Amino acid sequence: MLSLTKTDEQLISQALEGSQRSWVKLVKRYENLVYNYCLRMTRNSSEAMDMMQEVFLAVYRNLPSYHGQNQFKGWLMRVTSNKTIDFLRHKERNP
Repeated sequence: MLSLTKTDEQLISQALEGSQRSWVKLVKRYENLVYNYCLRMTRNSSEAMDMMQEVFLAVYRNLPSYHGQNQFKGWLMRVTSNKTIDFLRHKERNP
């Protein structure tokens, strides 16, 4: 049986070639994971949504630097963690 689900690497490759559809599929695949992580960290749904958008923007901008050396999910969650920590530090300094 042929699998119709594309791998992360296939979607990334196509997104890097300019396929908006592939980028959207990649975002849809991981948006709940990223949102839920951000929600657990911020405990605020609107801040979690803002963080999710920041994460995917950062991932999009840095996608060319992803070389597949690790699983994409792990790389994505590292970006998510770093962005969330930066956000929380900024929020703590600027209440």
